[in-house]
Amino acid sequence: MSKISRRSFLKRAGAMSVASLMNSEFAPQVPTPPPWPVYLPQVQKTDSSDRSNIITIVADNLRYDHIGFYGNSWIQTPNIDAFAAKSQVFDKMYVGGFPTVINRAELFTGRYMFHRMGWSDLPDGETVLATILADNNYLTGLIFDNWHIKDHGFSFDRGFQSWEWIRGQEGDRYRALPLHPIMPCSEEKLRDSEEVRQYLRNQAEVSSEDQYCTARTIQAAIEWLKRYAKQSDFYLHIDCFDPHEPWNPPTKYIDLYSSGYTGERVVSPAYAPPTYLSQAELNHAQALYAAEITMVDHWLGVLFVLTVLAGILVGLVLAPAIEIFLAYLTVSLMYVQVVDQASSFWVLFSLMASIVFLAANLGVVLVTTAFFLGTSQKLFQARFREGVPLGQHRRFWLWGSVAVVWALVLPVLYILVAQEGVAWLAGKMIATGSWPLVLGGGPALFLLGFAVVFWAARGARGLGFIKRYRPAPPPPTAPAGYGLMAAPGTR
Repeated sequence: MSKISRRSFLKRAGAMSVASLMNSEFAPQVPTPPPWPVYLPQVQKTDSSDRSNIITIVADNLRYDHIGFYGNSWIQTPNIDAFAAKSQVFDKMYVGGFPTVINRAELFTGRYMFHRMGWSDLPDGETVLATILADNNYLTGLIFDNWHIKDHGFSFDRGFQSWEWIRGQEGDRYRALPLHPIMPCSEEKLRDSEEVRQYLRNQAEVSSEDQYCTARTIQAAIEWLKRYAKQSDFYLHIDCFDPHEPWNPPTKYIDLYSSGYTGERVVSPAYAPPTYLSQAELNHAQALYAAEITMVDHWLGVLFVLTVLAGILVGLVLAPAIEIFLAYLTVSLMYVQVVDQASSFWVLFSLMASIVFLAANLGVVLVTTAFFLGTSQKLFQARFREGVPLGQHRRFWLWGSVAVVWALVLPVLYILVAQEGVAWLAGKMIATGSWPLVLGGGPALFLLGFAVVFWAARGARGLGFIKRYRPAPPPPTAPAGYGLMAAPGTR
């Protein structure tokens, strides 16, 4: 008997099962697979859709010449740089309207709007991208902390099926206390002292970086993707207000560009020639802006990792593993229909073993990625906070990278090889009708074989190395500050 391919086996098994269920009243056909499952945010397409998912990200007031990819040598933007290096870059694109609301109007409508509107709401009757995509069966979402999108009664959420406003930026009337927050500098140096005062109220309870508006916006976007990325087509717009002033990044980012500064912190300078600032104040204001950019870059990196890396790795593992599960689901249906007094034990064993096999492969990818990213984050934090050089951890970067690549690639390689077992078992079933061999031996072989191969190939050892690696404890220091620090004698 000639060798049967895995895909041919799935088609034959599906056709036999459907024909049996329908009493042969319809022509055999392949059953439609269930929707593609999503376990992490990813841009993973279903086989039935050839349309692109769309994610747009706006970082307000981010200067072109303050990105490393475009030649800046002193501001750290490694995640944006890496993303740009692998992307199509439009370096001759010019906007029409620069102010926030006019720019969003042009972005959403695809038209020049600066000659049709001032600082005002999106004009009535304008067709927006979200409406067009929703009319074409896209799921649309808007995540933003840019308060101008909804404040003042504006309606830049027009056309989006869902939207989430992360409150607390600039003059957003979000918190009422403290009534008289301590100001970071003399009020005459600020563009709008009342907006800064409101911002201080909004940020008064912030105690960690993940509570900053940028972090909360990116985390909300990730949650949206977890919840809705299973849809075949989606459009998500993420609008970050940072690095717009007030510039108030965590201390670890400020120390990259200006450590030891003790003067006034001009977090939202007046829009005028900077003659009202000393040279030290001007340098520090520029450092605050650079630090805010690096903070935005960090959280964009979190989003990039989860949407790109996780999507690719999970997709590579899930696609063939789910096909194996569907194959045994179809075989189980055939067994129940064809065999008199079919044993429910073999059906349950087959399905449960296939599910465990799928979970084991997926678990290796998720756990390895989580351990590696978690340890990497600690090393970068030690670099930013205590100045510990990344080169001090050469052993982790060398062997940890090898271990994580091997631990992630091994499940993919094993599944690709194990698929041949499906074809072999299909041939056995057709030739001998040995149902226990097919329903019991196949899934058990896949599951036990994966465990043995993963152990023998040092996958478990590599995973253990990543998990157990610990950076040396830093020397005792004063707690890192969050929020604005007032200059002596200013209120």
